[in-house]
Amino acid sequence: MLLLKEFGVAFGDRVIVESVTLEIPTPGCMVLLGPSGTGKSTLMRTLAGFNDASPSLRTWGEVQCHHPCCDQTRRPALVMQNSKLLVSNVLENLVCNLPGRSELMRYEQIERISPLLQRLGCADLLSKATHKVVECSLGEQRIIAILRAAISDAPLIMIDEPTAGLDQASATAVLALVDRLAEERGVLIVLHNLIEAR
Repeated sequence: MLLLKEFGVAFGDRVIVESVTLEIPTPGCMVLLGPSGTGKSTLMRTLAGFNDASPSLRTWGEVQCHHPCCDQTRRPALVMQNSKLLVSNVLENLVCNLPGRSELMRYEQIERISPLLQRLGCADLLSKATHKVVECSLGEQRIIAILRAAISDAPLIMIDEPTAGLDQASATAVLALVDRLAEERGVLIVLHNLIEAR
């Protein structure tokens, strides 16, 4: 899916990561492990294009994308640990990145996302479609953020510490979703817990 060879990221003279070589399969999941402050989030933000606007950004090395839907205009989707959800209901959050959304009626949007939610074991969220997202648990909000990226049809989804601050049951539900997602596309995920990584 994505191959990095001796890839590095710096802001001005400050090198954040250097000499990263990895291959992300598709479908499949790769876990990035490492202590805080070692550049995992910066690496993912750079691959997703979030750092492009910084005039001091420097990158080097090789980035190869082996997927027809992945290029400079269509970058991997990034779900950050503290992803900002829309101050709206569950459905609005799920369909906000749906391709062609503006041309679809509400029932058509639901018809479009229902098969994906069913495949990923999250069809029960449709029963909460009109609930305010702020009333959902933190675990449900993390699941909604991941689903929002999945619904965008991104060929690669990068997820930054989705289990941080969650209880065991919520963390298990999030990781189960990641497992199912990795059966149909590439996933790069940052975790700190070795048991969760396994």
